[in-house]
Amino acid sequence: MRFGGVNAALVLAVLALGQVARADGPATNSPPLRFGVSARTMVDLNRNDVTAALKVWMQTVARERGIPFADEPRIFDRTEDFVAALKMGEIDIASAPSDEFLILEQAAPLAGLYSTQVGGRITEEYVVLVKTDRPWQRLEDLRGTRLLVLAASPALIPGVGAYRTSVGADAAKKFREAALNLGETPAGRQLLIIFQADAFVEVTEADFAPTRAFLAAHARLMASSAGKGVAP
Repeated sequence: MRFGGVNAALVLAVLALGQVARADGPATNSPPLRFGVSARTMVDLNRNDVTAALKVWMQTVARERGIPFADEPRIFDRTEDFVAALKMGEIDIASAPSDEFLILEQAAPLAGLYSTQVGGRITEEYVVLVKTDRPWQRLEDLRGTRLLVLAASPALIPGVGAYRTSVGADAAKKFREAALNLGETPAGRQLLIIFQADAFVEVTEADFAPTRAFLAAHARLMASSAGKGVAP
């Protein structure tokens, strides 16, 4: 998922999509886990293609690890609907861009942060560039000119996924094992290729802290600007 909507948290869906209740899978007493994903994680992908690929992987996970999942994911086009589903206890695993995730975690206690690793990293940086030879006016004006870095963001995690703290310990353990070993099967490796990721990795609160702080500062800036009736 890229920050604002490409595909890091989407790989989390690998662990939550598809038809998992198969007769040949290991027996389990855990209730099916219900997965929710923000549509913003799929803006550059075909939803039908993603669902088909993920179901193949989920069938493998179900058969080999016995993780019970609901048959279909819920894809949320609106954050408000995602929040409502979490509050109603209808979602057990949530995946979204980081800014949206901060809203979702207010609706239900979440744990076990995960994200994708790309090029050996789980973070990205963003910069603001201006022309060195005349005042900045429009983004189009920056093309083909010498640029000066005006500002740079800290290293940010574009998106994350997590499960509800109410998920049983056994199901959470199996979920974690499947997540951290996504590339151990041909189907899992193919999904990593599709999502342009190296691996699926655990994210600590310390890892996520700079992203939280940056987004909190952004929210304060937006609120202050809105109160003054000016653009941030």
